[in-house]
Amino acid sequence: MIAISRVFAVVLSLWLVTSTVRAQEFPEITPDTPVDTATLHTWLLSLDPHLIAWAADFARRRHDAQIVSEIPPVLEQWSLPVLVDSYQESSSHRRVVLALLDTLIQENATVPLNVIESVSRQFPAQALILIKRLPAGSTRPTLMTWTFGTDDQIAGRQARAAAMLLSEAPDPEFVARVVRRAEQDLTVELVSTAGMGFGSGGISVGCGDGGGMPPEPRWPAVFVYRLREADAPRASANELAVAQVGSHSITTERRDVNEPTGECSSDLPDATFRHELMAYWLGVSPADMKWQPAESHTIVWTTQAAYESELGTVTEQQRIKMLDSFERLHERDLLEPLPEPRVMVRVDCRIDPCPLQQTQ
Repeated sequence: MIAISRVFAVVLSLWLVTSTVRAQEFPEITPDTPVDTATLHTWLLSLDPHLIAWAADFARRRHDAQIVSEIPPVLEQWSLPVLVDSYQESSSHRRVVLALLDTLIQENATVPLNVIESVSRQFPAQALILIKRLPAGSTRPTLMTWTFGTDDQIAGRQARAAAMLLSEAPDPEFVARVVRRAEQDLTVELVSTAGMGFGSGGISVGCGDGGGMPPEPRWPAVFVYRLREADAPRASANELAVAQVGSHSITTERRDVNEPTGECSSDLPDATFRHELMAYWLGVSPADMKWQPAESHTIVWTTQAAYESELGTVTEQQRIKMLDSFERLHERDLLEPLPEPRVMVRVDCRIDPCPLQQTQ
């Protein structure tokens, strides 16, 4: 398999270099070009990116089950790491993979897990759509890898969507890895007068524009899928649900690859997302949890001893709240053993000069 992949990579490399010259050998193809399954089969197994994309396009529009069934091994070859690394900026290479993935998605095809894994790094939205179609038991190791990576941080929309999918039937190992890294950020503001203090901020929402790829002649319509994270699903005919926990959802929208896109998505800190998962497992709203991922408390300075006593009391109260949630998960046979609650304290001294510095 390795030898075949290397041969394929070398041949494809040569093909991409000479594609402009060789493309002139083929007649112009349009959506109305007469084709049959045999023709599409020949195109799909060629090394011409335009012909492969057209084969995928016709297979989707004609609902050609035979050609659709032949796409996964072709997709796997075009998704080899050496090719992705070398040609990730190649519009021809990217368009081919996008066309193949779109046909598999739109034709509701079942794709082998190893093929899905081969495209997951560069095309996470499509990989998530496809992996949902496989039996949950077979996908769990892959979803665990997508969720936690190498450091147990749940970072990025692919990681969060994978965690949401795992949350539909959570097991103790998954729950333990989520809870062990759960933490509360406790901000203590030290002031000199009662009544001073600060307000809490909300979750930030980021919006941005994504540029499409420049139009190119001789290509069929090619579609891209982008993940969107929000506190509520957005109604759109082109939008597919990927995962949802409570009111928090991750969806993906299908758009023409040449079309610029604008998107808004919530920017949840990792600690907040873990908190949402735990609330979901306990069957409560995140707002109704006894502990919150971020809390603030104001201490009026009188003496060092009084400050240390109040700080200790507040911190312990937060630990007890977190431990209560852990115990409730334990009662549901979802968590064993109970981890130590993590309360991260940050002191914001608003007194000048700060008495804490004077007592050190």
